[in-house]
Amino acid sequence: MSQAVFEAASAALGRPLDDLGGLGGSDRSGVHRAKDGATSVVVKSYAGGSRESWAREQVGIGVAGLLGVAPRLLAVADEPPLVVMEDLGDAPSVADQLLDADPTAADEALVSWATALGLLHARSHADRVTTRRAFADADAAVVGLWPRDAFHLGITGGLDIATRDWTAIAEQLGLTGPPDITALAAPLAVDEHHALSPADVCPDNNLLTADGCRLIDFEWSEVRHPAWDAAYLAVPWPTCWCSWRIPEASAVRAFDVYREAAAEGIPYVATDAFLTDVEAARVCWALVSVSRSLLNALRQESTPTPTGPSTRPRMQHRLGLVAASGTAAAEFAGEVLEHTRERWGDLALALAPAYR
Repeated sequence: MSQAVFEAASAALGRPLDDLGGLGGSDRSGVHRAKDGATSVVVKSYAGGSRESWAREQVGIGVAGLLGVAPRLLAVADEPPLVVMEDLGDAPSVADQLLDADPTAADEALVSWATALGLLHARSHADRVTTRRAFADADAAVVGLWPRDAFHLGITGGLDIATRDWTAIAEQLGLTGPPDITALAAPLAVDEHHALSPADVCPDNNLLTADGCRLIDFEWSEVRHPAWDAAYLAVPWPTCWCSWRIPEASAVRAFDVYREAAAEGIPYVATDAFLTDVEAARVCWALVSVSRSLLNALRQESTPTPTGPSTRPRMQHRLGLVAASGTAAAEFAGEVLEHTRERWGDLALALAPAYR
């Protein structure tokens, strides 16, 4: 933690902090643990990211912390931009359990994650209008100060970008009928079902504490349809490095737990209509995620890492689920899938290490 961040965090909290070292982060943010007297806190700064990340995090985690599914927000500073939050300790994440060798522990982690996500949606649904307004006010306060992050166009802007990408891909591959992903997602615009979403509910953005799973990353948070998050189990993990396949029984078990928790605040989640909307979200996530890197994958293969599968089998898996979906994008996805098979062969997406 830089001296400026350290001093700003201490001033925001109103008492001196001792830096206890880094906890990781990304190219957009840095996370440190700091000692606050006899206890400790976590300081997250955004020197490498955008002020929109900071603005959205303080709203999203502020709401989720009060709802009991995220660390409590303790303080905020705007120069440099940072948040100070409750320290939940060194608990493992869902990703840690998926990468381990115990399928029972992995199943338990998925269920804990699904419960936390369902509770977040259920508990935030009633105040969705107020929360959306808070996001709009936070965005307005920082626009023009730092460069905009493209992802902060929100899910709708992301779909528009992916639709344009697929048009370019179709032209390059000599195919017709690229999907209009915005049209496929139209049912998910119904505001009466919306709730707070972290927007990045990947397996590593959580801590499996003794009191249950806690969601910890709200940099991209927004108010949107809950199907976008529920579909993460069915793609799986569309925006994640840890996108191994999950056994169907494990995914279904976690999904059912999610529905039971979320339906307490959003009764529609227990209906068949929600299942239809999750399928729409699954198809859209698959198309969005493949569009981002398909052309590059056709040029060169990326090798698997200890934490995630390589690009080609992941893309074929997602194209296959769209091709089997019965949606307006199914025929086009099938043609793209056949094109990749001619180039790469028929590749299978491996199970997460815990399930092998």
